[in-house]
Amino acid sequence: MIHQEPQRAQTLLRKRFESVPDDVYKAAWAANIAAYPANPRIEEVSVRRAIAFLSSVQGVKIPGSAKDYFDDAYADEAVSGLR
Repeated sequence: MIHQEPQRAQTLLRKRFESVPDDVYKAAWAANIAAYPANPRIEEVSVRRAIAFLSSVQGVKIPGSAKDYFDDAYADEAVSGLR
């Protein structure tokens, strides 16, 4: 909904942040909308980036590959239920 009906999503989510001033809410919405994925699938490149980031921050090599840390079966099932 965030990408397909952004105005509706913004209005519905506003209730969750009712203590935030309107101008701050609108600015935060505009600044963050691109951060939300178009679907619930996890991209392998994103997992590789997260592994590299955590390795750097923690100062250790995180073992394994991206596929060792995620499985999109749950996302595929969820999306199939929406069709």
